[in-house]
Amino acid sequence: ILLEAQGEPAVLQGLVSKGLKPTQTYGELKKAGLQVQRPPPDEAGAKLFSFTVDGGTEYRLGLTNFYVVTRYNHSSLYARAVSDLASELRLARNKADLENEPSH
Repeated sequence: ILLEAQGEPAVLQGLVSKGLKPTQTYGELKKAGLQVQRPPPDEAGAKLFSFTVDGGTEYRLGLTNFYVVTRYNHSSLYARAVSDLASELRLARNKADLENEPSH
C-alpha cells in the first residue's frame, strides 16, 4: 500500500507531484532513481509522496491501493496512518504466529 522510498533526496523531491492519484509507473520512477526494498512490478501505477517528520522528510511510494484508501478520506496523511496501522497489525500477527508454533 505504501512503501518506504530511498534515493538521492534531490531526486526524490523532484519526483513528488501534487494530487493523490498515481500518475506514473513504478518502472518510470525506478529509472529516475527511486528505490524500494520490496519492489512492485514495473508496470504498477505509483506516486511518490513526501511527509514531514521529526528530523526531516520521509518519502514513501504509494501504489494504486493507497489511492483507493484516499477515496474514503481525501488525505494522504489519513491513508498513511491506515497503511502504518496495517503494517503494525501484520507484524503483531506474525509475532503471535511464531510464538504459538509448536516446538519440535
